[in-house]
Amino acid sequence: MMFKEKTLREAPGWKTTLIVFCAFALGACGGSGGSTSPTAPSTSAPSVPYFGGSWSGQYNVTGCTETGVIALLDLCADLEGDDDSLALSMSLTQASRNVTGTFTVSDLVFPGSDGTVAPNGTLALSGTLKEDGVTIVADWTLTKSSESDMGGTLSLTFTGDGVSGQVKVVGQITARR
Repeated sequence: MMFKEKTLREAPGWKTTLIVFCAFALGACGGSGGSTSPTAPSTSAPSVPYFGGSWSGQYNVTGCTETGVIALLDLCADLEGDDDSLALSMSLTQASRNVTGTFTVSDLVFPGSDGTVAPNGTLALSGTLKEDGVTIVADWTLTKSSESDMGGTLSLTFTGDGVSGQVKVVGQITARR
């Protein structure tokens, strides 16, 4: 027994099948009758978070280490206890990704601090205070959680002229504009 092979044109409903297939293929390939040029990816830069303005908040100490001769002063002991948070304030000016300003932690005022907003929106600020033979370097890493709130970390490193070692105080900050 031999079977006769049918061609597409001999199959019932071949025109409808062909029309549906073509419509599906054109739609899946973007063939809507418009331009067949590929679309270029978006190159717009992400917006830069704005840190400028006056901020106030708290610095909550989470750790303190001492090394060298300066450890004999046992400065970390003063930070241990029930209330390990200090008041802070900042006055910042921002131009594009560059941020400058002053900040105060407790009664320590850091003038001329500056930093840059990274592509991921994080602000790294640094400032140095020298007074009576003591140098304090402050390093901030800040992120905004809303238009009027930010948080992050602050590291304060204390060194003394002619004294070996350092005291490093680290903690978390929260601030509001």
